[in-house]
Amino acid sequence: MLLAPPLSAAERQPPPAPAALDPREVVLSVWQFTAPGMSDKKGCRTRVVITNRSAGLVNFSGRIYVLDRAKHELDGWHVSAARIRPNEETERLYSCTAGAQMLRLQGSSVSDDSPACSDGGNCPLTLKIETNLKRESP
Repeated sequence: MLLAPPLSAAERQPPPAPAALDPREVVLSVWQFTAPGMSDKKGCRTRVVITNRSAGLVNFSGRIYVLDRAKHELDGWHVSAARIRPNEETERLYSCTAGAQMLRLQGSSVSDDSPACSDGGNCPLTLKIETNLKRESP
């Protein structure tokens, strides 16, 4: 049985109280850290959380890359999640290569899967990105 590494003090903090539902917002959080008590090489983890702050069911799909200072790709993942309920989230935890400095998001899409939207309604969503890495500039 694999046990998850203990969380750091910052990771043990309870999440902030849920914000009021924004009928148009989905939050993508990407955090890279080293598991406590492990070397950078063996303990590097990337945590990806997709939070639905909209009033409908949402889907997310996108490619996430982490880069070094010279903008060379260190790691990349295709992340997808379907039918995330309002004010709920889904989480993924990936092993990674230590030394990432920047985040690149490619080919991302977020959509509302509510009946009113899937029947041709116009239901645009805003994707907000939170990360402890710098965002790659174009």
